[in-house]
Amino acid sequence: MPWEIYRTQLLPNTLRPVTFITKGGSLPGYFTYIIMAPDYDLGITIFTAGAQNLLDLIREIVTVPLLRAAEGTAQRELHSRYSGSFAAAAPLNSTLVLAQSDHKGLYIDSFISNSTVVLGAWEALLLPLTQGRPFRVQIVPSLSYREDGMGRKGEVWRGTVVLGERKMGVWDDHCVSNLDSWSYADKPLLEVVFWEGEGGIIEELEMVGFRVSMRRVEGGGVDRDSEVVDAAGGRFTNQRGQKVLE
Repeated sequence: MPWEIYRTQLLPNTLRPVTFITKGGSLPGYFTYIIMAPDYDLGITIFTAGAQNLLDLIREIVTVPLLRAAEGTAQRELHSRYSGSFAAAAPLNSTLVLAQSDHKGLYIDSFISNSTVVLGAWEALLLPLTQGRPFRVQIVPSLSYREDGMGRKGEVWRGTVVLGERKMGVWDDHCVSNLDSWSYADKPLLEVVFWEGEGGIIEELEMVGFRVSMRRVEGGGVDRDSEVVDAAGGRFTNQRGQKVLE
């Protein structure tokens, strides 16, 4: 018999659905339920003797608070481990601020690359994709790793454009959450490699498409009024290979 896949919204601070992979079974007077929540690496097995509504009641009592607690733990780890300010070594003026919230996840709050305010420079290019609505660049894990030849293993994450808010209704014409939509010299602009330091905290990150590594700084800030210039002197392309900026 096949597994059943159920997607539902039960998280308090986001519309992101949770996926359950389930399988039920029964004999007269006995009911069982196997539940897997792959997003959290959780598995639950419920055995009951009695009426079937007892199984339904226990399933609701167990899964909802358990997954909400797991989500809270994941968001706290996301904040403590990944968020913060990162800067390249002088004299390069490159800084990145990663922020976290329960609603938005991990996202780029500001990014200056070699004195270029990146999100400001990209706004005119990306707004047509979002029908003119505000957006953010969210960072999501790819579940792959990269080695640096010195025994370190870096986590590879990707940036994706996400709407700041949705329209009313289910079909809101939002279909822009592609990964690696933009590239520079055949390198994905929004690929991020995280390198772990002591205590499990990310101490260094690499912006692959920008060919720059940045280290965590304490109390670092970003000059949001920096002059927007094309300091890279290169060609930006989208995933279809079309030139969008020189």
